[in-house]
Amino acid sequence: MTIILNVLIKSLVYTFYRANLGFFLVVLYLAFFLMRGQDHIALASSIATSLPLTLFTILLWAIYWAKAMGFVHTAINIKKNSFMRQYVLYNKRTQLWLLFIVFAIIGLPALAYASFISTFNFTYNTYGLFALMLSFLLAVNTIASFYIMYRLRKPIREPSLGLWYRIISENFPLPFSLWYLRHLFTKEALSTFLTKAASLTLLLGTYYLFKTDVYDWRLIGVGTLFSFLLNSMLIYDYFEFTTKNTWLNNLPRPTLSISISTLTTTVILFIPEIVFILFHFPNSLPLIDLAGLLLFDASFGYFILNSLLYKPILKEEYGKRIFYLMIIMIFSILYGVPLLITSLICIALGFGMMSKYYYLLSNRL
Repeated sequence: MTIILNVLIKSLVYTFYRANLGFFLVVLYLAFFLMRGQDHIALASSIATSLPLTLFTILLWAIYWAKAMGFVHTAINIKKNSFMRQYVLYNKRTQLWLLFIVFAIIGLPALAYASFISTFNFTYNTYGLFALMLSFLLAVNTIASFYIMYRLRKPIREPSLGLWYRIISENFPLPFSLWYLRHLFTKEALSTFLTKAASLTLLLGTYYLFKTDVYDWRLIGVGTLFSFLLNSMLIYDYFEFTTKNTWLNNLPRPTLSISISTLTTTVILFIPEIVFILFHFPNSLPLIDLAGLLLFDASFGYFILNSLLYKPILKEEYGKRIFYLMIIMIFSILYGVPLLITSLICIALGFGMMSKYYYLLSNRL
């Protein structure tokens, strides 16, 4: 039992945290940079004494667990993880207990914050709200465990063509720059929507904080960087989409056309953030800062995508690369390097790596 638990933790828990490193970095940014100690106490006290706020917190946890269930469901349907089907040889009680532990570890951030809130529940004698939170956490963990137990009994499900591909794409061909976006809306619509909602919420909090004290463009720059981190998995999905559809590399397209199409895709991918920045940009800052902020997400994403093409890595290692790049970008912003210059450098480096990638690819062909 210990062996299979270790296998599940390494195959599911470890990969979940590695793959979502950008999300957890954003959470740390919100918790320890945007909020002070008294803000945390005030928020937890409000949640512990208010039913609507408790329900809203539970809703956020439900979204987190839905994301976790989706990740685990995807992981067990990967062919290299087909060995997990042997897990069903254990009796059902053992299966449930092992998966319950797995989801409890995945849900540690929510469980830790629930423990923090519970101290205020006991302080203000709101035991009913505490019971509500505890019941939800136990219930959602159990439901997730039963769901994965059920899915493990089923064969690995092969992907099938959706309505868009079977009907619309045959009659309305799209330009290359929209192919990945079509893939997102047909295959990953919910996760894309949640990603964009979280990214815009983070930007909203950053711009609100900017108005509360004397800050310069660097605060908005760091906030924009962390909003990008929430979108970082979309860039990796773009890389996977490009590499899985290898026939695209055989099309007679010049490298410059491919590069422009790729950059256009990343720009369109970040249109919600671009529009938000355009309408909320403070009048006190110069236009050069606006230009840098508008271009930063797309150019940084373009650079990361091409670095993945030039030097591919597994999704489990992607979070590590993002972390190191984030550290470099934070120091660059804090030392006052204009985002416009950073964006232009990212585009130049990205184009160079893409040119090198397609040059090596053409030689192999």
